[in-house]
Amino acid sequence: MPIQIDVEKIRAASQRLKQMAPSADDFAKDIERAASDAKSANDGFLTADACEDFAERTNGTSATLGGHVGAMADPIADSAKAWEDVDEENASEIGKQSGELGKVKG
Repeated sequence: MPIQIDVEKIRAASQRLKQMAPSADDFAKDIERAASDAKSANDGFLTADACEDFAERTNGTSATLGGHVGAMADPIADSAKAWEDVDEENASEIGKQSGELGKVKG
C-alpha cells in the first residue's frame, strides 16, 4: 500500500509552530501578573510565597516550551521538503520507466 503524504499540510504545521512559539513564551506573563496580585493580596501568608514560587516556575516552563515549539518548526519543514524531493524523484523515474515500456511495446 503506498504512503500518501500531503506536503502542504506538513508545511502548514511548521508555520503554525513558528507562530505559536511566541505565544508559548508569553503565557507566563499573565500568570506572573496574577501571581503578583495574589502575593500582594496575601502578603504575610504562606500563600504569597507560594504564588511567587509558582510564577517563577511557570516562567521557566514557558520559556522552555516556547523554545521546543519553535525548534520543531524547521525540522518539520525539512521533512516536507524531503517528502517533496522523493516524490519528484519517483515521478521522474516512473516517467523514464513508462517511456522504456512504450519502446518495448512497439
